[in-house]
Amino acid sequence: MRTVFRGLVLIGLAGGLAGMVSGCVTVQRPTIAHTHIGHTMTAWTDTPGKAGLLDTAEREARVVTQEARAAAAASDLAAIKANVRDMRHAIDPRLQASGPGAGYGLRRALEGSVSHVRFAMESADATPNVRSNGTRFTEIGEAVLYDVGLLIGLSDAVLGAGSASEAHALAQEMARVAQGVQTGIDENSDGQYSAEEAGLLQMRQSMEQTLAQENPPYTTVERRWLFNLIRLPSGAWAWRDPAGGGGSGIMSREGGDGGGGGY
Repeated sequence: MRTVFRGLVLIGLAGGLAGMVSGCVTVQRPTIAHTHIGHTMTAWTDTPGKAGLLDTAEREARVVTQEARAAAAASDLAAIKANVRDMRHAIDPRLQASGPGAGYGLRRALEGSVSHVRFAMESADATPNVRSNGTRFTEIGEAVLYDVGLLIGLSDAVLGAGSASEAHALAQEMARVAQGVQTGIDENSDGQYSAEEAGLLQMRQSMEQTLAQENPPYTTVERRWLFNLIRLPSGAWAWRDPAGGGGSGIMSREGGDGGGGGY
């Protein structure tokens, strides 16, 4: 009987110790910087299918290029303008309410991509690598946004054109700019892409190179963290649920406890 009793006590102690150990497990959170990069490269809350912002920009850019080429190939004024309207929808649905785009807009997705990489670069836990090499991504992004503005201006001119010949000439230039937005154009044929020559393709390549050089290594951030980061009224970033679940508690802001890079 004593043996049975002692066995039950030992089992109880073992269970208690196991509970204590499990309660002391540290949740490994990603860094704030890597989480912002994940918003650009992996997933974001309000994009179609919750795709990454850069993925969404690339998706919309493919439609922009397709419709710009179709406009440049058309000979009828009405057909040219119809393709241009479809292109405008993919650039920004506020310009054209319906069309073949994803409904998010190249301009919005691109602005978000640049903003989140900037947030990453400004984070207290960003590595020197991200702070330094992220600049290439944002510089290209700003140049591509400028070209997106050119596309809008050219499309305005096409829609205001009174003849097929006038619209066709404008559409030819529009198709060239659209291709540059998507893949870049090596204007001087030197084998290099300056920020002004680069497009979304070079933006992706730049970020992939930056992430390949990260130390500690970058790993794809899980959605439970990507959709968990919030900005406080103070401007600091914090986790909605420090454990990475669905809770509503807010942990300390930037510079808090150390589970995932000090956040």
